[in-house]
Amino acid sequence: MELTKREIEMGTGKTIPLLFKFGIPTMLGMIINALYNLVDTYFIGSFGMVPTAAVSLVFPLTLIVTGLGTCFGNGTGSKVSRLLGDKQHRQASEFTSTALVGAVVCGLVLSAGLLLGLRPILTVLGADGDTLPYAVQYGTIIIAGFVFSVFNITVNNIIVSEGATVFTSGVLVMGAVMNMVLDPLFIYAFHTGVEGVAYATVISSAASSLVYVLYFVHGKGLLKFSSEYVKPSGYFFANVLKIGVPMLIFQLLNMATLTVTNALAVKYGNPSVAAFGITYKLFCLEINAVFGFLKGYQPLAGYNYGAKDYDRVARFTREGILLTTIFCVVCNVLLMIFAPQAIRLFNRDSAEVLAFGVLTLRVQAVGYMTLAFQFVGASYFLAIGDAKNGGVLSLCRGVLFLFFALLLNGVMGRTGLLAAFPATELVSSGITAVQLIKSEKQANALAAATM
Repeated sequence: MELTKREIEMGTGKTIPLLFKFGIPTMLGMIINALYNLVDTYFIGSFGMVPTAAVSLVFPLTLIVTGLGTCFGNGTGSKVSRLLGDKQHRQASEFTSTALVGAVVCGLVLSAGLLLGLRPILTVLGADGDTLPYAVQYGTIIIAGFVFSVFNITVNNIIVSEGATVFTSGVLVMGAVMNMVLDPLFIYAFHTGVEGVAYATVISSAASSLVYVLYFVHGKGLLKFSSEYVKPSGYFFANVLKIGVPMLIFQLLNMATLTVTNALAVKYGNPSVAAFGITYKLFCLEINAVFGFLKGYQPLAGYNYGAKDYDRVARFTREGILLTTIFCVVCNVLLMIFAPQAIRLFNRDSAEVLAFGVLTLRVQAVGYMTLAFQFVGASYFLAIGDAKNGGVLSLCRGVLFLFFALLLNGVMGRTGLLAAFPATELVSSGITAVQLIKSEKQANALAAATM
């Protein structure tokens, strides 16, 4: 089969320009996606504290959706990019078709199960007589649309694996902008309250799903969808789940990290909880930006690994580490310098929140200098299908933070809880460095064997 222009480019183009070409669109898409979540929070906040708290109780359920979609999407995308590099286009389309059907089925099952047990689930999550009615109203609509969310996350990651980063970023931007427009329309024109925010989210998600479906209907990419390609098998699940399950656990660990941080911080008063919450929102933009850039790196690494061009994979990885580390260092230096101004964006009244928030932001910024290095390491192993090392690096930050947070908080109190952040990054970076050095030696041996 004759190679397409995109495949030739992925296999022979200059590495740094390709990283920018593939990484910048996905990076911008992820940043805009994070910003629209802040806009949602702003509109919900206009209804008062009780509705805001009620909607927050539904948030952990959305992390399950993200984990499920990432499980199918990253697991399949990693395999697909390597299959394309090995010129196995039909098998890549079979993996794609099977994953998309599986994601839709799982999304429907998840929605049905959560809707059937919604009230008791929300009660377990902390809903009471005041918040439960709002949580049920919002949650019912959001959960009914989970099938679109699971499908979108899955298909986005798969299409990225064939290098169509501009298209996937465009769909992310479209969905985000549509949500931002529909939020005030439903709230102020249709007077639908908290439910209106949920309707806006589900409609935007459904519209994005339609665009993705049309992408396959019109045959825009290298990958094809067909019912005859849907072939669930032990081989399919073994390849997808070995990469996807660590990503699912990664999302669950994120949820556990937030829960433990809040549970420990609440002992020191609401200002501590607020400070940690504010810094989390700020760092989310930086983390999303790095994740977005690496969504462009992964198909390049996977494609060239599948093509057995191991030297080129190593170049993409080294340059990816360099570029993302420079980005993180610049971002964190700016956050350290402008920490008071950043905290004031979310807090205008409490001097205690401001003081502890500035300290928290600066301490975490020091640790996050090496964040990109760790993310590139995990992305590299997942891109080449090394589930063992990729899984370890994806999960170690969450596990290490839980360990350090509980240990240091018990010994040093609030200062120890804060110290857990840089301690986690330091140890995680060391583990990443060791794994990458080992992998480079193995890659060099493979390259020598294929010469």
